[in-house]
Amino acid sequence: MRRAQGETVPNESERLSGREREVLQLIAEGHSSAEVATSLFISVRTVETHRHNIMQKLEIRSVAGADQICHPQRALLPERIRN
Repeated sequence: MRRAQGETVPNESERLSGREREVLQLIAEGHSSAEVATSLFISVRTVETHRHNIMQKLEIRSVAGADQICHPQRALLPERIRN
């Protein structure tokens, strides 16, 4: 997609809706989909839909990629320390 001259590319947080940012934050904190659903008063299916949309918008192809978005400092740690 071409952008108009002077138009900026949105950063990761600008691509996400407010609710998607809330879901991402809770997931990043280690909450399960069920816990996120309970906290936000939505269904587990809605959480899974938000998770899917987040991964598409941020062009994340795997859970490992999502983990790097949520915990960028962990990518710098040796494998044995990360877990």
